Amino acid sequence: MHDVDHLRHVTRFSPAMLWKCDSQGDCVYVNDRWSSYTGQDATDAMGKGWIEMVHTGDRPGVHEYFFSSAKKREAVLLFFRVRRSDGQFREVIDIGTPIEESGGNFHGYAGFIVEVESLFSTRSLISSGGDIIGDALREMCQPLTAITNFSSSLMYGLQKGELDLEKARQIAQQIHSASVRANIFAKHIRT
Repeated sequence: MHDVDHLRHVTRFSPAMLWKCDSQGDCVYVNDRWSSYTGQDATDAMGKGWIEMVHTGDRPGVHEYFFSSAKKREAVLLFFRVRRSDGQFREVIDIGTPIEESGGNFHGYAGFIVEVESLFSTRSLISSGGDIIGDALREMCQPLTAITNFSSSLMYGLQKGELDLEKARQIAQQIHSASVRANIFAKHIRT
């Protein structure tokens, strides 16, 4: 198999949602897995269209973190919720790395998205109470994702000096609410 054909085969059948964006942070490629998972046509995901699949509660933090990272040419590591084709939202991890050629020319990012629940659905977890562990991880990931995204949004706004006191208070309240939910859940697990 020719290298190009091999690469097409790998991206077509990858269990991960592969993506690429340009130096402005606009999506220029998603593999078939993105469309089959989200139900969003690849052409609709282009540019900033992919953000429509992100849970509305996660969008501000995801958007600000991703585009601030792109401006700084930093690697991306995000946890957020994505809408599946059946309408349900699932926690995912999104990892992207800058594409730089020799000489430092920045060409954007290449990355992948994997459903977090899929990462923990191995035979060993199932045989050792994986359903309970998976449920616990899902419950804990939701408030932790909110904390991560809201704190990223807060830090970005503070760094840019674009955050008024009222907006900072609202974000801090959202962080507090999410941490309370995580704490309540953790206490429930211990008892």
